[in-house]
Amino acid sequence: MSGNDALDAVPPLYLIGMEGFWGTFFCVTVLYPIAFFVPGDDHGSYENFENTWYMLMHTRSIQIMFGVYFVAIFGYNLFAVLVTFLMNSIWHAILDNFRPITVWIVDLTLFYLLAGAFGAPWDNRWSWLQLGGMIVLLYGTAIYNAPNAGSIPLKGTWYAFGMNFTNEYDTIRMEQHEAAMDAEFEARMIAKKRNNSSFMGERSPFLSKAASLAATRPAATNSSNGGTFV
Repeated sequence: MSGNDALDAVPPLYLIGMEGFWGTFFCVTVLYPIAFFVPGDDHGSYENFENTWYMLMHTRSIQIMFGVYFVAIFGYNLFAVLVTFLMNSIWHAILDNFRPITVWIVDLTLFYLLAGAFGAPWDNRWSWLQLGGMIVLLYGTAIYNAPNAGSIPLKGTWYAFGMNFTNEYDTIRMEQHEAAMDAEFEARMIAKKRNNSSFMGERSPFLSKAASLAATRPAATNSSNGGTFV
């Protein structure tokens, strides 16, 4: 994240808490009243809140499922926000595309492992269409950020479907090389300035004037007494 993004970033847990608060608020004050007054099969309403609350308080299986659902949704939202917070929203969108694929694979696995008790079977009429859609989804994810790093190279090959970003790749490579050279030159200049600093060695301003002169003047030898004088 850049400096401004870091300053404007909201803590992930705070963001999740605000989502939960406002979601609960609008659900209780807006959606539930509408569902209660809309005619339906739930004791005359589309959703009878009193009946729902009674079943939740008196049915052990519903309580367990509610707890599992709560933990699962909290974990999903937490990791989704953390991906956006630590990386960026592009990665959030890319990883979110794998959710339907995972759900479909789990459905197929459960159906054939548990003899059809749960999950969904392979449908020869529509499953092929679903598989084709997932291939398109994966391909779109793989080329989403082209020609930047992180995407498969598109240089006119058969899987590029006519897309050729060779010139763009060369431009990006040249810009990266120039940026690396500029960074190296800047590091050398900083090191050179530090070596020539007036705060180092005998030119330190913390030395007294006499000590500075003594450090810079050459020492003379007194041949008569074998000593040295300045």
